[in-house]
Amino acid sequence: MSRSFGRTCGVVVLGAILGAGVVSPSRAQDERPEAKGTWPQKPHWDPAWSHANVWDYTLASVSLGAIAVEGIALPMLLQPTARWVGPILFDADVRNALRINNATAHDAAQVLGWALWGAQAAYPIAVDVPYAWARYGWGLARDLLWQDAVTLFFAVALDFAVRDLVGRARPYTYQCIQDGGTNCIDNLEAVRSFPGGHFLNATAASVLTCTQHLYVHLYGDGWDGLTCAMTLASDAAVGLLRIASDWHWASDELLGGVVGALIGWGVPYIMHFRGTSDANARAPSAIVVPMPIALDHGGGLGVAGLF
Repeated sequence: MSRSFGRTCGVVVLGAILGAGVVSPSRAQDERPEAKGTWPQKPHWDPAWSHANVWDYTLASVSLGAIAVEGIALPMLLQPTARWVGPILFDADVRNALRINNATAHDAAQVLGWALWGAQAAYPIAVDVPYAWARYGWGLARDLLWQDAVTLFFAVALDFAVRDLVGRARPYTYQCIQDGGTNCIDNLEAVRSFPGGHFLNATAASVLTCTQHLYVHLYGDGWDGLTCAMTLASDAAVGLLRIASDWHWASDELLGGVVGALIGWGVPYIMHFRGTSDANARAPSAIVVPMPIALDHGGGLGVAGLF
């Protein structure tokens, strides 16, 4: 099974469970009595915010259709072509500093990167939606589910579209060419380095989780902030592991992280969390996102903020 097919199947499975959200008769949070003294308290939902609606259904459907075309149909038609080969800016220094040369460790880093990526994408759907449903009712769970669907589908569709348009050779493909190899570009994955798709999607999922928790206060007390911090730490590991396993340049991950963060915050905010009915209410002021950075003859990890 190819990596592209595996990722496409993941989003198609999510698409198969969205029908219940469309036909649900409830548009607002279920009014469930809160037992006094229980944890957590009732989540915050400002009356000015919008619930899942036709715009969510439309954008999710369009994005899912694009994924089907880009992830299944186009690979059968496209020929692998490297339109961009080689490092830029700090790419070479970061690669030399982080690349794992030991074969066993390299394979382990690759598997761990995939596992963390899967956990990032699954968390808001597999953990937060069922939790919201069990604790607060289907109304809130439905809103979160559609925010997840639109955000994650759109992120994958954009990633698929850009990577095949750009056609950047992966670092290992570049090395093969530099070493005089004659069959370095033998499949589409060899020229799908830009943007960093795993990091783009993991960051979109992480920032989506942070946005939902910091606006809705799903867990209560300090648990929402801790959840956000943990998912961003896992996201940072995805970005570093993808560079260390030689699948992406640092510039791939940098742009992937920026785009993923904008999608993860922008989609739920623009579509649902804009505005407030309380003049004294204060939305989260910033979400800090991990980003690869370049140092003197090396590289590391920095942060960027969405304010």
